[in-house]
Amino acid sequence: MTRIDLIFYSGGGGHRSTANALSQVIKKRQPNWQPKLVNIEEIENIEHADMFYKMTGKNGNDIYNLVLKKGWTFLIPLFPLLRTLAKANIRQNSSELIALLESHWRKN
Repeated sequence: MTRIDLIFYSGGGGHRSTANALSQVIKKRQPNWQPKLVNIEEIENIEHADMFYKMTGKNGNDIYNLVLKKGWTFLIPLFPLLRTLAKANIRQNSSELIALLESHWRKN
């Protein structure tokens, strides 16, 4: 069996649903592959590479989900800016993120 990790981001729930759907398609089309869903938040020490966590003590997913839960729709116009900042954070911390993913895969 070939194990395939599908890494997803749980902000809002759509990413998890997409990962689940992709997993089901993989199982049907590639029976020798074993897809595994991996929530990026559960990767050890990943919060150290999250600018939102560094600034607020909460990860980006938690902040996004809180905005949705509370109905703070007035903040929605900020989402494109936050997404741009998150992408810049990923680029800036790519070496650290790669090391954390490599460590995760070695352990698992």
